[in-house]
Amino acid sequence: MEDVRKLQSDDHHMTHLLLWLKLGADPEMSDLMLPGQEEKFYWVHRNLFFLIDGALYRRDEGPRNLLVIPTPLTN
Repeated sequence: MEDVRKLQSDDHHMTHLLLWLKLGADPEMSDLMLPGQEEKFYWVHRNLFFLIDGALYRRDEGPRNLLVIPTPLTN
């Protein structure tokens, strides 16, 4: 799991969301204009994402939580 957390934190698409979740604070509107489309998607759907032991997960419609797979593991 430590490897997945490291890859998530190194994934530039997840960096902003992880920071927002760890800080528990909303970013400034000016900060939302800087990231790319993936980051904006994460922000718009931020209520679906949460951390478990520092790893990023997404809520599923069912009772399970889905681990968010970092980009290097999807190629």
